Amino acid sequence: AAVALTLLGPPLLFGLALQAGRADRVRKAAAIHASLSGPILDGIHAAWDLDRDGFSPILGTDCDDLDAEVHPGAFDWPDDGVDQNCNGHQATLRVPPRPPFAAPPPGAPRRPNIVFITVDALRWDHVGAYGYARPATPRIDELARGAAVFESGWAHSPSTRYSVPAILIGRYESTIAWGSPSQHWPPKVLDENRLIPEMLKEQGYATAALTSSHYFEPTWGLTQGFDEYDNSLFPLHGNINGDPARATGTSSRQLGDKAVEWVQRHAAKQQEHPFFLWVHFYDPHYVHEPHPDCAECAFGPPGKPQEVDLYDGEVRFTDLHIGRVLDALRASGAWDDTVIVLSADHGEGFGEHGVKLHGYHIYTAQNRVPFIVKVPGVAPRRIAEPVGHIDLFPTLLNLMGLPDEPQLLGRSFVDLLEGGGEPRLVFQEVDYEGPTQRKAVASRTHQLIANVIPDGTFEFYDIEHDPLEAHDRFERGAGGEQGRLFSALGEWMDESALPRNFAERVAGNLARQPFPFQRAIGADLGGLLTVAGVTAPAEVAAGATAEIELIYQVPGRIPKGWHLFTHARTAQGGFVNLDHEPVEGFVPLASLRPGQWVRDKVRLAVPPAWRGATISVDVGLFQGGARAPVRLAVGPPGDHINVAIVRVAP
Repeated sequence: AAVALTLLGPPLLFGLALQAGRADRVRKAAAIHASLSGPILDGIHAAWDLDRDGFSPILGTDCDDLDAEVHPGAFDWPDDGVDQNCNGHQATLRVPPRPPFAAPPPGAPRRPNIVFITVDALRWDHVGAYGYARPATPRIDELARGAAVFESGWAHSPSTRYSVPAILIGRYESTIAWGSPSQHWPPKVLDENRLIPEMLKEQGYATAALTSSHYFEPTWGLTQGFDEYDNSLFPLHGNINGDPARATGTSSRQLGDKAVEWVQRHAAKQQEHPFFLWVHFYDPHYVHEPHPDCAECAFGPPGKPQEVDLYDGEVRFTDLHIGRVLDALRASGAWDDTVIVLSADHGEGFGEHGVKLHGYHIYTAQNRVPFIVKVPGVAPRRIAEPVGHIDLFPTLLNLMGLPDEPQLLGRSFVDLLEGGGEPRLVFQEVDYEGPTQRKAVASRTHQLIANVIPDGTFEFYDIEHDPLEAHDRFERGAGGEQGRLFSALGEWMDESALPRNFAERVAGNLARQPFPFQRAIGADLGGLLTVAGVTAPAEVAAGATAEIELIYQVPGRIPKGWHLFTHARTAQGGFVNLDHEPVEGFVPLASLRPGQWVRDKVRLAVPPAWRGATISVDVGLFQGGARAPVRLAVGPPGDHINVAIVRVAP
């Protein structure tokens, strides 16, 4: 008994502590500070994870431990009466309509020029207009005095690779159509997305983007709709050991030169063609370096600046050159006809919550950003209601008297510019390898963070009185503002997880009857899945996308852990990994039902270098390092099956 108590007592007591009212904080603190917490947590997980889906109810994360398809991170099928992702909300296709646009302000121009300035990694609380004591942003502060200052402005993701496309597309990161990260990094923004410069170009606008980082190379996919897309300054920044998180060099002066010249060149033509100019200043991104030629950029002890001192110096240097762009707008005569928006793609951490820099967390240090909007004819004011980046372009369409765009997920804040408006919420997210998934919702006064994967914990902060979120106030089952945000976050998670045209793209690709196909295959993949047939083009152009439809039949339940692989190869050594879960990535193999037929669409973006080649497309199943054996009606067995041969036009 003594031995049993010694061995079992600590884990049991620890488990009881985790079930106490402060379970989330106990668990997070234990994971950080207790050397035995990892093994104990793993033991608790293993002991109570009855359905072996990787989540256990003892830690408050799995709401049905007898069903492996129900757990945090699962896809919540709409209107089926089951909360598969355990967020307290049933997904539904009955989404309420978007709020209608407000009447445009009578004094605002209907075809304004639009200058959008973003500053990489600029925290809201390091800007004078937001109360920062250091004189790091005098020109931004000058702009703010004649503009609407949103005191609670938010990025939706803490990383350039996801936040910038969200801005230009007007959609959350998880709802954007991305290419495969194995083909391009950052993942390519696919052509099926519609960017705001495309919308403006259709209205007769001249459009331009001026950037200076390797992230923004044209192959990323952000060039759509831009007459001019200039990233020629990117060699001014280097990456230490190839790490994009450690960028050296400076480009603010040169970028300012380009922006000033562009404004001067286009201001004379603004009556015929109003312009949209986006300028992204990169210097404040880590690594933070001194600017010895700028005396006013030196902060901290002489010769011994701290990290935050160097950061403020980078911000001050960038502010100087932002001021030059603003001066050019005034001197050109375009000022009174120009909407100016200034924000940041994300913030920067300096040790809050033990987190430095950005990219993986959604605390205020990483996601709260300056958000300043100057609209000619609209009185300056400070606005407390929160807004996010995806709200920007519905607002611009609203100001111009144009109709709403169906792809946009944000909400116009014209009503807030006029001093009205209802309370709002802003949602945020980050997903990355690990796997890790975090979601958050912020109101004017509070933020709720859900650490969905891997640990299922929550955090709740009073950001009105605790803006840097030093005191977690989350209590499981609490009502009030926490309960309101909890419900809103669950609803948003389910709504944003549904792809556009869900019935066609997902539900329409699962059936009890066979789907038509061009060529029969009849390959058995380890007794787990049958490749019934395929429809594929005979030829495709280099640089185009080949769509291949594979039809599968499910003979029985597929054990958890098996995955589908899809590879495209050429005889010359070309290779593209097209691995994915079936049906737009939403249906893991273990979720398929016996007797189901599955139509899986594989989209191959053919590299331009494959011109004249012959592509072989192979599929199979794998689990860890093992592959399922493949049996054919005719032919030798193997571990994969060739399903299509596609020629690339010469």
